[in-house]
Amino acid sequence: MKIHFVLTLFLISITSTITIAHAERSDTGFYAGVGVSQNYFDVDDLEDDLEGIAGPPFSADIDDDDTGFKVFAGYNFVKNFGFEIGYHDLGSLDGEVNATGAAVDLATTEVDDIQAFSAKLIGRYQVSNYDFFASAGIAFIEADAEIVVDPSGLAGGPLVASDDFDDEVFTFGAGATWYSQSGFGIRGEWEYFDEFEDVSTNSFTLGILYNF
Repeated sequence: MKIHFVLTLFLISITSTITIAHAERSDTGFYAGVGVSQNYFDVDDLEDDLEGIAGPPFSADIDDDDTGFKVFAGYNFVKNFGFEIGYHDLGSLDGEVNATGAAVDLATTEVDDIQAFSAKLIGRYQVSNYDFFASAGIAFIEADAEIVVDPSGLAGGPLVASDDFDDEVFTFGAGATWYSQSGFGIRGEWEYFDEFEDVSTNSFTLGILYNF
């Protein structure tokens, strides 16, 4: 369902941007954009934590990627330097803990609605119609987590534990933008979010932006 939403949002944004584009590209001033992201999570430490809690012979297996989207806006103070804020829907994590060869999971875990709000400084270098840029700053990440323990025959039914998490992490990235003469651009970007609850994230985004 989410992939349909983000693709529809992306296509509508492209169509709208092309329709309203009328001004020449500016080296300074405001810009805004939206993109579809593919997010890859480093979950090795989280799996180790779950396996340590369960003990042998249990093992943890967590899906390590999901699709999301990003909405961003920024201001270029000068030709090569600016500031950008962004909202990132990073998706969710799903996994299970089970014994080797067992048909029934000991526990399932879900980390839903992983969201980040970022504020970054942007340095860029122009070559013809292309901008190559690097960014660094901070991100505020929040998520909802739930663990359901449901071994076969557990008296009283499954045990459910849930919590909300939030933290401030370092983020940085790099990418490139191609600009048309009418003020809109197509941007590809990689971003890294430092470890949050034993999970770090690499996010790859393809999007569009418009210079006002």
